[in-house]
Amino acid sequence: MAQTKATGFAPVESISGDLQFFTIKTLVDLTNTGDFNPYNSHSILKVGGEKKSYNQAQNLNTVIQTISLRTQPIVIGDVRVDTDQLNIGDFGTFADDGISIWTLKFATEHAQAITLDLLKEELNGVPIITGTPGIDTDYAGVVFDASVFVTEANSNSSLNKNIHFIQHEEL
Repeated sequence: MAQTKATGFAPVESISGDLQFFTIKTLVDLTNTGDFNPYNSHSILKVGGEKKSYNQAQNLNTVIQTISLRTQPIVIGDVRVDTDQLNIGDFGTFADDGISIWTLKFATEHAQAITLDLLKEELNGVPIITGTPGIDTDYAGVVFDASVFVTEANSNSSLNKNIHFIQHEEL
């Protein structure tokens, strides 16, 4: 707490420690719609009885909650979607210039609370909600082999990688 003249102390928001920075790039729609109501009557397009915007938000929540099992992620900025990516080859057979890639940047406050290997292990096989842009064949031409995150392209598996992780010294 920071000291003030009036009361003596005031709340302070600060981060300390050995920050680690990560970027997640994925073909799964992680749009932060802020929609927490799956049955809002204002929905125009529904998928499986639930709103598309709700499903998009749930995919983002799934990523954040999975990371939160090991550490509290500090999300940096908004989730970004781009179609022009230099490193699109990270997604193997999905590599196509017109594919949308969602980017989420976050930091952790404690060194080695999570590593690239742990991110890959923890998110591999975690379910995603299909029927949102980036998954439909009508949108960017992407069809996933399974409704889960796939963190590694594997010659023993027919599943294609759909999420990629990068660790940075600073953002």
